[in-house]
Amino acid sequence: LLIFTLLFFIAFILVANLVKFYNLWLTNKVSSIIGSDLSSKIYSNILNTNYEDHLNQNSSELVATISNYIIKAIDFIYALLQLLASVIICISITITLFIYNWLVALSAGISFLIIYGLIILVFRKILTENSRKIVKETNLQIKILQEGIGGIRDIILDDMQIFFAKIFSKSDYQLRFLTAQNSTISGFPKFGVEAFGFILISIIAYLLVINGRSSSYIFSSLGIIALGTQRLLPSCQMIFYSWSSIQGSKESINQVLKMINKK
Repeated sequence: LLIFTLLFFIAFILVANLVKFYNLWLTNKVSSIIGSDLSSKIYSNILNTNYEDHLNQNSSELVATISNYIIKAIDFIYALLQLLASVIICISITITLFIYNWLVALSAGISFLIIYGLIILVFRKILTENSRKIVKETNLQIKILQEGIGGIRDIILDDMQIFFAKIFSKSDYQLRFLTAQNSTISGFPKFGVEAFGFILISIIAYLLVINGRSSSYIFSSLGIIALGTQRLLPSCQMIFYSWSSIQGSKESINQVLKMINKK
């Protein structure tokens, strides 16, 4: 029985990790295929636009959409798929904890929901505003690049290199800073929620001890709760990370949709 249990456990771990790897590969593959379809559709729309519209079109916006915003669209789709997968994992773990101890599972579930809910309320506006600013700075950066390279003869003759370099540097710094800020916000809850998880386990242990529970019950309960929390926290963090990525890419997605819906 011991050997059978060991072999079953090893097989279970291997299968679980293979499923995770397959899910990762499939998510990336689906995202890239959709991104390629969007990119081809936008380019086809641009080529089929009438000449009059071409004259009124902002070329830097077109270049930004195909080169930058499509990448953001792929990230958006990837984040959405990761969000769905993480929600399914969270629900599965919570149901398992409910079967074992519904009171503890309910307390932990409500606590995590409140914490992440508050974090979302705090950062939602910042991420949405950053999304708009990133689109604005990207368009400006590509415009400066086009004007700089396209008008290089006049820039050299008028000795305007420093002027153009300063404008580009300012725009680029702002763009990188906003991206870094979004990435920091995405990873921020992990540290606070991990600390909260350990505190929660400590409080549950204390309550079990003062209620006179047996040692075997306390250790088995804490083992299940610790394992459940350890598996639940990465999924909750992935949900928040995916949500923040979606929020940070919203304006880029709007630009992509605008180009796709062109007549």
